[in-house]
Amino acid sequence: DIKVATRSKYRRDIGRLVTLTGDIPVSKIEAAQLRQLRDELAGTMKPASLHAVFTPIKGLFRYATQEELLDYNPISAVALPKDKRPIEERKWRKFEPEEAARIDLAIQKFWGNPIQGLTNERRLALYHVVRALMFSGMRPIEVLRLQPHDVSDQMIRITNSKTESSTRVIPLHPELKNFPNWVKNGGLKTFETIKTDQVASVRHNFGRLIRDFMTPPIKDKQKALYSLRTTFVNAMRRAGADVQMQRAILSHKEAGAIRQYDDGPEFKLKYEMVAKADPRRKF
Repeated sequence: DIKVATRSKYRRDIGRLVTLTGDIPVSKIEAAQLRQLRDELAGTMKPASLHAVFTPIKGLFRYATQEELLDYNPISAVALPKDKRPIEERKWRKFEPEEAARIDLAIQKFWGNPIQGLTNERRLALYHVVRALMFSGMRPIEVLRLQPHDVSDQMIRITNSKTESSTRVIPLHPELKNFPNWVKNGGLKTFETIKTDQVASVRHNFGRLIRDFMTPPIKDKQKALYSLRTTFVNAMRRAGADVQMQRAILSHKEAGAIRQYDDGPEFKLKYEMVAKADPRRKF
């Protein structure tokens, strides 16, 4: 069931090790070679990125050990550098309401009309995907994995996400009234031609939007595509959503019985709160 983009990333990262060692049996790889790979990459990337590269490599050796292909797991002897940044600096920073308002105007201006260098299909895809992120609190991958039957005029149903606890129903924000028809008409298929990292395409174009096209630009590197999720959380807080309601919409654990309700008074409460949440307004 592994996704195409995830498989490509795993192959790419494990391929770094194969380039170093040659295509040899996993049992022949030694801790010294893994440390050599670590040291070579450490000079070109941040600790968080290095950990991301080693995640599939760790998984490979863990599986080989469980299958008794190895007597000893060499990855256990490899220490990766710690990310010494304060926790606040590791998180994506939210966009302020004024910034969110300018981003939405830029989306309308640059992706709402034909633009050189982008097909109409990709331009509209960026328009709808980024606005869906802005007014729903979804993760980028959750939007890209939506199927036509997951959306309606009232809600978006998330069933294929990060974890089992991510399954939930999100009421459709009034600003997204055209989103369901676009999805049902196959709008997301434009990303199917990307066989590596589909989110990277959205992330790259969003980065260009806020840093190159907007005037004045948003240069803070901690403000990026994933900041839209944090921005919507803040909008819900300003609208009066309590912690349980925020968790129900965002898929955080301990959301209570309200989390998956798609009808009745619980859904009405969720719908009203989402409709009130506007990342472009201070109050």
